[in-house]
Amino acid sequence: MVGVCASLGDDPAFVDDLSSQLEVFGTESTGRILDGDVGAASVYHTTDTGGLPAETDDGYVWAWGDVAGFDHPNGYVPRSESDTEALSEYCAELYATYGTAFVRWLNGRFAVVVRNDEAGTVTVATDRLGTMPFYYARVGGTFLLSTSMQSLTTHPDWTPSFDADALGMYFTHQLTMGTRTPFEGIERLHPGSRLTIDLDDLEVRRERYWTPTYRPVDRPASYFANRLATLLSRAIDERTADDADYGLFLSGGGDSRVVLAAMDRTPTTYHLNGWRNREARIAERVAERAGAPFRLLLRDSEYYPDLLEGNAALSNCVGTFHEGHAVGFAEQLREEVDALVTGHMSDTLFSGHHLPYRSRRLGPLGTLSLPFVEPTPTVEAYVERERRPTPAYYAPADDSGTLLRRNLSVTDAGIRSFGVEYGSLRDLVQFGSYYPHANAPVFFQQTLDQILPFHNPFLDTRLIDLHLTIPHSVRLRRNLIGRALRRLDPGVARIPHAERMTPLSAPFAVQYAGELAMRVLEDRGVLRSPAPHQTRGPWPNHAELIRSHDFVRDAIDEHADLIRAVPFLDADGVERSYAAHMDGENRRNELYSLVTFLAMPAVRRAVEGARPAPRI
Repeated sequence: MVGVCASLGDDPAFVDDLSSQLEVFGTESTGRILDGDVGAASVYHTTDTGGLPAETDDGYVWAWGDVAGFDHPNGYVPRSESDTEALSEYCAELYATYGTAFVRWLNGRFAVVVRNDEAGTVTVATDRLGTMPFYYARVGGTFLLSTSMQSLTTHPDWTPSFDADALGMYFTHQLTMGTRTPFEGIERLHPGSRLTIDLDDLEVRRERYWTPTYRPVDRPASYFANRLATLLSRAIDERTADDADYGLFLSGGGDSRVVLAAMDRTPTTYHLNGWRNREARIAERVAERAGAPFRLLLRDSEYYPDLLEGNAALSNCVGTFHEGHAVGFAEQLREEVDALVTGHMSDTLFSGHHLPYRSRRLGPLGTLSLPFVEPTPTVEAYVERERRPTPAYYAPADDSGTLLRRNLSVTDAGIRSFGVEYGSLRDLVQFGSYYPHANAPVFFQQTLDQILPFHNPFLDTRLIDLHLTIPHSVRLRRNLIGRALRRLDPGVARIPHAERMTPLSAPFAVQYAGELAMRVLEDRGVLRSPAPHQTRGPWPNHAELIRSHDFVRDAIDEHADLIRAVPFLDADGVERSYAAHMDGENRRNELYSLVTFLAMPAVRRAVEGARPAPRI
């Protein structure tokens, strides 16, 4: 697992153990320094995404991530204009001019460590949305930092215990929200913030440098679509300016298609699927229209069961093992390309899929989502909307609404939810599903970072700023992705969306009607697949996969001792959950979060001892 780690204080040499936990595939490089009471390391694929520790006038800088430039108020400067290739050295140059404040203007995803010998401090920072998370814990006289949550549990002086509320949210929603983790004493760094540790006493000072602010402007949809097309093209150009060979994950939808249309260079396109269904055929049509090589990566029924153990070892509890969709093709990807690109987050930022929609019941046809924001007037209304029953195996039995309310408080500055500060209830509703980034299951992106250098141009700071200015009505009802695609490549835009079977260039109303029509056909059994676990989309029907394969049953049996040992698990409830699923109920999410949790090496470490939890 590429990333950054550090061990400060009494046991700086423990950085060797931490960094070894980040070296998963054996293809990574590691830059390490052990100097006095500071041990730190950057594990990276190329110097462009990391590099050896860079020396400064008063210490060192380590960095890891995907940084495209410097978005300073005095003007934007692409990173390509710098003579420095290594990311750590690039950040060191900026630090020499701006101090640790430089992180607020870095454009991209990053985790940075800065040692200041004169001040006797170490400062760590993550990007605006916390897409490169930092986890930290204090163990006696040692302060541990890592971008891998599980690696911190390997320190010999303590065994972690469990956080009941965080576990309840993970089992119910497949994520741990805010700054919380399932392990007592391990916290996640607040998004858009810096954490400074005093090396004399290991006391910490936290400082936020960015928070999302909704500031809609009254402009027509064409304005935002044109800005989206322009900024996306710049973001991609800056991330693919070298001579590397790029691979793009291509679906039959719009997010990756608009990335392909905005690329000046021709990537190799990859489509993941279980069979050559309509989604795969549409993706191939898009690749052919763009003149890009197409690779269909086919998964058989054994593919996901084989991923469980390895993907669970990579987990930070921001999704479940099956979301590491491409890990089984890691060797092929590394042989064929140098870096990977996706279009993830486009729906969240420019279609508003994370916003609460209004809905209407349509009898046997189910619930119809309407493209209008559902008001959330009170905290109680927010909690009620987010409420879900916790699984039968979660011993405390509190539903997720109770867990959420217990960890949500109104403050003088706004609202605090699981340790993250929001300016208001409106901000929590608008941004809570992706700020921090860990609030959205993002395990797919996390695992791509481990395979190869990985670029997500939609996480460009200029696109995030644009997103914050778009009125909800435009995002929900004006098809911005389709409009931008039509400007970038009209031919590609005319190819139908795989799920709606209407061109992406079509008006919103046409696409909305197409989606409804396809849903009716699917519900009535008109659209069929060769096997129950196969679908017309890119991902299998995991509920049916569990019923047709024994891997979940085997995982439960293999980890029966952990189920008995973890105080917040109920063995009888596990059996009830599994039986209910096998009898036809859809308990896939709770079963996948359970087996992911059980297969995490940190969980077994946590039940093998009972030392006190570290102090934050």
